[in-house]
Amino acid sequence: MKLIRELRMGLAKTFKTGAIVGSYPKPLLYFGFDNGGLDIIPTSKTDGFDISQADIDRIAGGKFSMQATKPVTHIDYSSSQILTLATDYLPTKSQAAFMDFHNDYNKLAGKAELPYKTIVFDSVSGLMNISLQHMSSFNPNALGDARVWAANIGQKVRQLILSATCLPTHVVFIMHSEVEKDELTGRIREIASVYSNLRNEITGLFSQVFYATKDPTGKPVIWTTDKEFVRGIGPRWPVGLPPVCAPDFNSIYGKELA
Repeated sequence: MKLIRELRMGLAKTFKTGAIVGSYPKPLLYFGFDNGGLDIIPTSKTDGFDISQADIDRIAGGKFSMQATKPVTHIDYSSSQILTLATDYLPTKSQAAFMDFHNDYNKLAGKAELPYKTIVFDSVSGLMNISLQHMSSFNPNALGDARVWAANIGQKVRQLILSATCLPTHVVFIMHSEVEKDELTGRIREIASVYSNLRNEITGLFSQVFYATKDPTGKPVIWTTDKEFVRGIGPRWPVGLPPVCAPDFNSIYGKELA
């Protein structure tokens, strides 16, 4: 069976998480780096969702045992983060969340079989935040030069993508996007929000790259090819998708992975 290696990007509140966790094959493992990451899942099953809140097993970062007891296993790394407000103007110093993720993820690496049909990383912005917290604690000298710390964190994201896209299961990364203007040429583009030059290369690391947005009526959709200021969008497979498509699993992959 073909395995999905998908990047789903877009601005905030464009139904990225809901469409993926609510419709992709289960059991699903959700690495959650943002507070309230699965609040979009309804309390009872409704159109567009094959699960409800009762179908989610929530565990704290660092407590992962690789057991799929419910349709969705949510590892919550926001609970590992320090929430106190510091008086300086540096990134929060904390190793806990990043180390919890590092240890949990490495329980998957190298396994020939996994109990999950889909693994989701949400969001890369949250992952970069806990990486920056770790660097602030582990190597604070690197924070003096943005070219150094941005490149280090970009390299860590790349390392994770290259590792995760070798896992024997469907893999989806959820990312925010940002608008960038080239001051020399005036060119405007909307790209994946990730540190370092990785932002110019990241779409090439995936087999499917979709842009989440809403149509004029407010209905969530994805773009499956370049449009307006968004570039690098499209799938290697499946072929024949409409330029604007519903964001759920069946609409995208149903013909090939039903």
